[in-house]
This record gives sequence, structure tokens and C-alpha cells, in this order.
Amino acid sequence: MCIATVKPAQAKFDGIAGGRLWCNGEVIGALDDVVEEELAEPKLRASCGTEAGAKDHTRHCERPCPSCRQAVREMAARRNTEKAKEPKQLQLDFTTT
Repeated sequence: MCIATVKPAQAKFDGIAGGRLWCNGEVIGALDDVVEEELAEPKLRASCGTEAGAKDHTRHCERPCPSCRQAVREMAARRNTEKAKEPKQLQLDFTTT
């Protein structure tokens, strides 16, 4: 998560992020248990830009690309809008005394 937020390579970052020591955007040291795949850019797929594309990234243990993240956000917004439009069910109490 640190690496996705800081984007050390793009920002020419100096400091510590994702268990690595960065100097001018390059790794100069790392903890023993860091996973190198964290630094890999997500693969672009034919399905990118869709919710299915985001699922493909997840299935391949990749971070979703920006277009897939945007597609997931838009789909969630549509679902929330549709859910808000659904009529609420009334619950009636027909108990007699």
C-alpha cells in the first residue's frame, strides 16, 4: 500500500516505503521479506477498464491498473444509485389486542 501511495520510482522518492530504502526513486536496500512483485507495474489486459479486468488483476495477484480501479469505482457508484432508487418495503404489524 505504501508503494502504491508514494509511487517512489515516479516521484524520485528519498526515504523508506514498502520495506525498502529509496534514493532518487531507486531501491538501495530492502528488508529480507519484501516481495519483488510489489514493484511490478500491472499488466494491461484486453479486459482492462472494466470490472472484469479488475477481477483479472486480482486473480493474477496483481495490483489493478488505473483504468480498472476507475471502472470499479464507477460500478460501485452505479450500484449505490440503483440501491437508493429501490422502494423501501414497509413492515406492517397486524397484531390484534
